[in-house]
Amino acid sequence: MPADILTQAEARQRAALVDNVAYSIELSLSDDPAAPIYATAAKVSFNAARAGESTFLNLTAISVERITINGQPVSVTAFADHRVRLDN
Repeated sequence: MPADILTQAEARQRAALVDNVAYSIELSLSDDPAAPIYATAAKVSFNAARAGESTFLNLTAISVERITINGQPVSVTAFADHRVRLDN
């Protein structure tokens, strides 16, 4: 799985758009030390400086089962190339 690349320009643009970022992560770990994967649920909250702008979250994952944005289900196709698109 190739690493995500966040350019300096993308980082500056996203930093100007979001603040007050908070993460909540739940892991379901296996008792099997050889288990290749584990389930994770992540919640990311933040304030957007300007309504209607799009951005993305960086995510390294083998697969995504469900995406919910602002309480609304979003197609898992929003996850591609280590990013979850947050289109508004």
